[in-house]
Amino acid sequence: MKKILVFLPLIILLVSCVDEVLSPDIEIVSISPLGYYITDDITSIAVDEVVLTARNSQDAHIIGFIWEFYDFNENLIYEAPEPFPLSVAVQGLVDPNAPETTYIYDLLVQTDTLAAYLVHNDLWSAKIKYRFIAEADYFPGHMDTADIYIGLYRFKIIYIVDVTADNDSIPRDGVSSTRITATLQGAGDHPVSGTMVQFLTTLGHVEPEYAITNTEGKASVYLFSDQGTVAAFAYVSASHTYATGSPQAQVKFYIPQESTFVNVKVKNLGK
Repeated sequence: MKKILVFLPLIILLVSCVDEVLSPDIEIVSISPLGYYITDDITSIAVDEVVLTARNSQDAHIIGFIWEFYDFNENLIYEAPEPFPLSVAVQGLVDPNAPETTYIYDLLVQTDTLAAYLVHNDLWSAKIKYRFIAEADYFPGHMDTADIYIGLYRFKIIYIVDVTADNDSIPRDGVSSTRITATLQGAGDHPVSGTMVQFLTTLGHVEPEYAITNTEGKASVYLFSDQGTVAAFAYVSASHTYATGSPQAQVKFYIPQESTFVNVKVKNLGK
């Protein structure tokens, strides 16, 4: 009985040590790139490189990864239904001062669901969470996971579809004006509201130089003529940081005709 009592603490100690080393402990050191710019028609992106290391002595394998899409309000957009299988060895920690590193390359993820969500909700950024799953080599079923995020930033695809003038001609007198309106649209011909547009003209000047689009995607300024002695045309364009398209409005500055008074003397010849 005494022998059993002597060996009991040793057995408990051995079990505790085994429990401590059963599960792997992996850490993501880096991921490249940290973010992506995406367009509305993108269907996939690839992570170029993931670097992992072990934080304990347990050898393991990365057996798969899952991914989740979130907007920047932490709303879950999409979760992969099952892990994508991998088989990548992660050597356990031997020298804490020189841990072995494991590299995973070219992880492809489908992003069409994410792109559609961003367009539908008029959002411009999101993020992907990658979760890597490790299983111990010598203790099957003992797992660990490590998470990392990358940012996704949507290109603001904007088209300047039209620039129009209320009047196609105004006097070249230095004070006359006409309203100029630019129309902006995004993906799916949706109006782009609340964004700044710059207006430029080849003749005269515009006031103000910048305007904000309304809910219809329209921004307006006024074109003022300059003073001159001959008629000329002003070409007004609109620009935006992310916009494509360069339509112009053409306005003629004409020379006003001076009134001519003719004195006519009529002689009464009588009869």
